[in-house]
Amino acid sequence: MKITLVSNPTGIYGKEPVVFHTMSVLMKDAKRSVLIHTPYAVFNDYMYDTMKEITARVPVTMMINSVENGDNFFASSDYPMHRDAFGDTGMEILEYDGGLSYHGKSLVIDDELCAVGSYNFDLRSTYLDTELMLVIQSPELTAQLEEYMVSYQKDCRRLLPDGTYEIPEHLTIADVPAYKRAAWKVVGFVMQPFRFLI
Repeated sequence: MKITLVSNPTGIYGKEPVVFHTMSVLMKDAKRSVLIHTPYAVFNDYMYDTMKEITARVPVTMMINSVENGDNFFASSDYPMHRDAFGDTGMEILEYDGGLSYHGKSLVIDDELCAVGSYNFDLRSTYLDTELMLVIQSPELTAQLEEYMVSYQKDCRRLLPDGTYEIPEHLTIADVPAYKRAAWKVVGFVMQPFRFLI
């Protein structure tokens, strides 16, 4: 077993995207598949392009909270404005609707490498916060983590290429009031110049 700690710089100002870059290098070496779980996803062009490179090599699945299921109002406001861009990366996008907001931050690459920690795949974690990920090379732990992660995916809807969803029969999507949906749209638009804070 090999364990490596990866961290962003510890300064109080903007940071180089060390964690995202390191995770990207590992994902680009994947031979079979990549599975990402993150509560929220807020990307810039660099992050979109990186994921396109990876999906050109191997299948990538990313699970996030659905807008209705998440508890971060700003991230939930941003995602609908960029949903198509996530679909265009070639990733399989799963939106979790399990009832309680999901906060797992983990990554599985092939059958022997996994990572867990505090890093969200969003701009704030990438460029502002001092996040860390523990990268573990262990087939046994990777298999256990993957089994745990996949167990949540039964309660997900899958984003289809045309922007619609494939929804499991047992899954009930939360009924959100019209005023809250309107607020998501307004806040999402207003926050576009400040997405690095989300």
